[in-house]
Amino acid sequence: MTLPIELQVTRFKCPFCPKSYSKRTPAQAHIDRCWTNPGARSCKTCVHRIEPDEDYGYVTDEGCQVGVELPTLEHRVGVVTTLPILCPKWEPSVSQECEASNHDDCPGHQYFGQCYCSCHSEGETR
Repeated sequence: MTLPIELQVTRFKCPFCPKSYSKRTPAQAHIDRCWTNPGARSCKTCVHRIEPDEDYGYVTDEGCQVGVELPTLEHRVGVVTTLPILCPKWEPSVSQECEASNHDDCPGHQYFGQCYCSCHSEGETR
C-alpha cells in the first residue's frame, strides 16, 4: 500500500488580514497596500469612514465623512467602491485593536515604527 508523503509548505501571511502568499515579495507588496494596515492609511482604518452596506457580498455605498471621493468600478453586481491608500485626510480609527501582547510586537510598529491601535499608546513611536 502506498502512503501519502507529508509535505511542509512555507506561506507568508499579512499581519493585518487573512491573506497569505507562497512568495515573500508579493506578500510584502500586499502588506504595503493592505486596506487593514494602518500604515497604508486606507479607509478601513480611518475614523472618517462611513460604513458600507453589503450587497451580495460586495461593498456598496461606502463613503468618507470629510469628502474624499472614493473610486468606483463596474462589476457584474453593479458599481462597487474601491479604497484609496495613503489618504492625506486619514486619521486613525479609535476602534482598532491588534493581537500583539506588547507594543513592540504590534505589526504596525514592526513595519512602520508606529502603531495606531487602541491597545497601545495612539501614534506612539519607538
